[in-house]
Amino acid sequence: VQSAKGYIVHIGSSPTASIAVGSKVTVSVDYNRREKIARNHTSTHIINWALRKVLGTDVDQAGSIVTEDYFRFDFTSKKGLNDAQIGEVETLVQHKIEAGEAVDTQIVPLEETKKIKALRAVFGETYPDPVRVVAVGCKISDVLKSPEEPKWFDYSIELCGGTHVKNSSIIRKMVVLSEEAKGKGIRRLVALTDEKAMAAYAEGEKYFKLLEESNDVNKLNEMIKVAEIPATQKKALLDKLNKRKSDLVELEKKQLKECTESCIAACGEKDIQVITIKDKNLNASKLVKGITKKIKNKSFMLLVKTDKDVSIAVSVCKSHLEKVDAKKWFDVVAAPVEARGGGKGGNIAGKGTNVSGFSEAEAQANAFLEAVSL
Repeated sequence: VQSAKGYIVHIGSSPTASIAVGSKVTVSVDYNRREKIARNHTSTHIINWALRKVLGTDVDQAGSIVTEDYFRFDFTSKKGLNDAQIGEVETLVQHKIEAGEAVDTQIVPLEETKKIKALRAVFGETYPDPVRVVAVGCKISDVLKSPEEPKWFDYSIELCGGTHVKNSSIIRKMVVLSEEAKGKGIRRLVALTDEKAMAAYAEGEKYFKLLEESNDVNKLNEMIKVAEIPATQKKALLDKLNKRKSDLVELEKKQLKECTESCIAACGEKDIQVITIKDKNLNASKLVKGITKKIKNKSFMLLVKTDKDVSIAVSVCKSHLEKVDAKKWFDVVAAPVEARGGGKGGNIAGKGTNVSGFSEAEAQANAFLEAVSL
């Protein structure tokens, strides 16, 4: 839809009908779609007001896109919003929504609008005269009576000809999905409203629950990074995930130290043996290194079983290499758990995924050991 020399021109095409000069057409409005656009459009006005509250009066609108699915809002700023500021903007907007503030419109002479100190306008935009003013939470007639009053800074007042909701409560919810740089001194917010905002928030809450249930931090990290969830939730989730990573690293170090000490103690006076560790997610190669640093002239096979896989590590000392073939020992144990591995000399390591074959692997490891004569 465009305005041309006083006429409203509708531009479009039809995949089925043949349209020619003089054709009669019926114009209808998709009110369901328009209502979604109106929610997002009014939200751009409220978020514009909220940004001024959070960042100060130097912030100006630098463009926007409003669709039925989302809205995009560009604004001038030397630096981006931090996480706390994004949260503050969201809170301010949500308070306006929950307050159920009426949206007022009025056609006003352009010169009169210039007297309104709290008025927001798009940087570089040319406006008609007279122009339509849209206010959220206050009557424009009251504003015009005392346009310089500082109290009007508590309300969203803009020049705009677009479609809007009648009351802020119709928006129901607004969440910011992202905030990023789009050029020198220009930042961009992408946000959702209404059902899409609620769905995005609910999706974020699911990830908090998933984070409590799973220790697969790498998989969760990739899932959260691409998830369409509020920016504040995403930051909180990634912070919790990084803390979880750090905790798991510390836990692994502690378990590795404890298991290394118990394995060294288990070796005792024996020159060669099988050591099994169950239900601990340990790095078998690191464990072998820890053991071989403390004990010399001893050989062993380490079997580490988790609910997902079985790790096998063979360490045959130099003095045993003539009588113990590390590769053959590894191969007989690898078969039941479908493991593959590699290495050189007396050190072979690998991992298998057939956890159900662990008991057979353990039996084969000990059977090989019984046939060895040192």
